[in-house]
Amino acid sequence: MLLIKYIPSWLKSRQILMVSIVIDFILFFSFFPYESYKLGLNHYFNLLVLPIYFIWFSSNYIFGTYSDDIQSYSLVNLKDIFPRLIKSFLILIVNIFIQLFYFKSINSDLPFLYLDVTFVFLLIIFFRDFIIFFIGIFLLKKGYKNFNILFIGNSNVFETLQQNLLPSEMKYNIKNINLNELSTYKKNRVNQIIIEKNSTLIDKRFLGIFNNHNNFKKSSIYTIIEWSERYLNRYPPELLDTNSIMNDFYNLENKFISMRIKRVGDIIFSLVLLFLTLPIILISAIIIFLQDNGPILYSQIRVGRGGKEFRIYKLRSMKINSEKSGVQWSKLNDKRITKFGKIIRKFRIDELPQLISVLLGDMSLIGPRPERPEIIKFIEEEIPHYNLRNGLRPGISGWAQVNYPYGASIDDTKKKLSFDLYYIHNFNILLDFLILLKTIKIVFRAKGAVAQK
Repeated sequence: MLLIKYIPSWLKSRQILMVSIVIDFILFFSFFPYESYKLGLNHYFNLLVLPIYFIWFSSNYIFGTYSDDIQSYSLVNLKDIFPRLIKSFLILIVNIFIQLFYFKSINSDLPFLYLDVTFVFLLIIFFRDFIIFFIGIFLLKKGYKNFNILFIGNSNVFETLQQNLLPSEMKYNIKNINLNELSTYKKNRVNQIIIEKNSTLIDKRFLGIFNNHNNFKKSSIYTIIEWSERYLNRYPPELLDTNSIMNDFYNLENKFISMRIKRVGDIIFSLVLLFLTLPIILISAIIIFLQDNGPILYSQIRVGRGGKEFRIYKLRSMKINSEKSGVQWSKLNDKRITKFGKIIRKFRIDELPQLISVLLGDMSLIGPRPERPEIIKFIEEEIPHYNLRNGLRPGISGWAQVNYPYGASIDDTKKKLSFDLYYIHNFNILLDFLILLKTIKIVFRAKGAVAQK
């Protein structure tokens, strides 16, 4: 129980994903034909095993064969497993060819031992989903499918909480009651109790009811902020109490070492990415110039850490003078975007010049997306706590970008802010690594770069 307490909420909410990866790892190293490969590879053996598993794990994660949703493994949603199986088989075929060329590069005389590994991957494909299927049935029988939640607090806050519930592996049955109703509650067993005010936790009347009521014996108690962190992985700004949480968001002094590591990582990864993507940038630049003889780069003033303004550069994806009518959000089927612009936006190629801003220290690879000062003035009048995003360097990608589609409205901005606040409050290197993996996944799948409305 002590260990579970310190597991971060973003990891807890990905239990099935972690189980899938662990099952793959155990099956791979349990069935791997070690003796055959040692005979064929000798001292090349150690160069082979881990890269093969890494390619398998990475390709499965990027193309979505690992699922976070426990209900997709239930009897009702059994049909949802088959698309994943088809993806796994396609990934397996690609892995076979990668192994073939990889083996030959190590030892041209090596026989086709990769067929043994292919057999191991086939076992993984079937056994992984088979094991998780039974885990899913067990969890669903234990009440994982329907969570009964009681909320103690103001009805307006309750409505706000309901509006912020995201689609999840759990189906929430949530009800708003007061202490009088709590004492006479006799319906289904309660899984969780969410309280609006921390003072309720020390209220003798509440503690008396909670400790003596049979339906609450196995109930977990959360404040509304704790519950949002654990189950939404974000902090809806409307639910934040300014006085109690303001200092926490800006209290980054105890993360000094993590911040230094993050900065070093930013510099190293930016240099590597610039080197690897330079051909793509050059080819894109030529195409952008040829399409209308206009400028290749497009620059904007953005607001960074501590409210400091700086200039970012992007590969131009819009027509010349596309903002002659003033600053505006991009929208679905935006006619200002060029044909080639749609392609480079879809795969985030237009963002690559921002790596220069990372090297200069104005940005980070991971962090809240920097916004334009003209838009910020408007947003701050509509959304509380928006300036809290300035606690960290802005990023090319971030927790909001990998969890929410392209935003082009006040409502979208409010949702994205809730993810940014979560990231700032829970910043650590492991979370950055998760965001980096999710960013790679989104880029490969060409999702989330275009406005949905």
